[in-house]
Amino acid sequence: MSQRRENTTYEPLREGENDAFDTAMLDGIDSMDDTNMEEVDDEENEDFAAEGNDDVDEEAELEGKRDANEATSTQSMSIAAVRQRNSRDTKKKLFQSWYDRIEDLEAHLAYFKKKAPKTGLRQLTVFLQDWLASQSPQKGRPSPMGTTLLPDDNGRRNGCYYMTNRAYNLSKQKYPPRKTYEEEVEDFIDVKIHLDEDDRGACVYATECHVQFTVDANFENVAKTWWFDLVESNPLVEASVIEKFEDHIKYVKHEYTRVKYRRLCVAGVFLDHDEDRITITQTGIAIDERFPFVQGESRSNGIQWLVFQHVTDRLTIVRWSIVSFCPVSVNGPLSFFETALNSGCDVKPDDSEEVLLAKFQTAAEKFLEGARDQFLRRCSRFKLEPTTISARDLPIGSLSRTKTA
Repeated sequence: MSQRRENTTYEPLREGENDAFDTAMLDGIDSMDDTNMEEVDDEENEDFAAEGNDDVDEEAELEGKRDANEATSTQSMSIAAVRQRNSRDTKKKLFQSWYDRIEDLEAHLAYFKKKAPKTGLRQLTVFLQDWLASQSPQKGRPSPMGTTLLPDDNGRRNGCYYMTNRAYNLSKQKYPPRKTYEEEVEDFIDVKIHLDEDDRGACVYATECHVQFTVDANFENVAKTWWFDLVESNPLVEASVIEKFEDHIKYVKHEYTRVKYRRLCVAGVFLDHDEDRITITQTGIAIDERFPFVQGESRSNGIQWLVFQHVTDRLTIVRWSIVSFCPVSVNGPLSFFETALNSGCDVKPDDSEEVLLAKFQTAAEKFLEGARDQFLRRCSRFKLEPTTISARDLPIGSLSRTKTA
């Protein structure tokens, strides 16, 4: 290629010939350029005009859309503002209701905090008042020691178990274990008459008695002797076992031949190996629906227990406590005069209350003294017999060898 170019020679154009041609060419080019330029300018003007119209239309459309959008957005903003304002108002109301509720709860809490101590104190006061009323005699109210046996077999059994265990627990409270056996070993008899008033004047509310004496015998033999005297008849008292609840609890009926007095009691015997003693309890029954009153008969509620405390193999301390309430008959509680008369006192219709009280208390002391002396005579036979060291467990079966009425 380079060789070819080297061999080619160019001749210069002649000036005369080429000037006309160049002039013509340039004129043609100029005319073509002018024509084309005019056409181009026209087209451009048309395009520009069309574009201008399109732009105007687009701007108008955009302005319309913008106005619509602005109106819509303004309306939306108005709705949103209203909703937001309503939401704020709703929240304020909700918060205010919460605050009001909290204030109410705080007010109630403060009220109950002030009321609770008073209510608790009032309840405690009522409880203590009821407890005190149950521990001490109350006028016009039934005695907590009053007992009534129903004809139902299960009720009678449960009632007898309850009364016997109650008497035993009271005996343990009255006579706790002693630290030394030298404490209070002297014999004594103490009688207290608790008086009350009714429509007829003074009356006996309860008779409280405490007796203590020593027996020269083993405590097991002494307890057996009392138990046999309780469930067996003697010339003064006709005894019969009405019901038996196991071997250590019996329902016994005593009928005194010299006076019109029938005594119904639930008797129980308890062995306490830890304290080395035997306890016999008796609970008087005034009202038994299986045994209604007969004319002229009187009974009394009451409770008593005897604690036979082992001291040595040949010495026993006996502690006997009695609480007997006013006797009742088919007509109700007896008067002071009737109570003293049925107790064997030599009373007169014109005796004053002080005289009746003195005679009644003297009769009670003589009765206890006679019962103690008679029991000591019954136990005197053990002085010549050997002690029962080999039978210290005192089987309950040995205390129940009596026939049921």
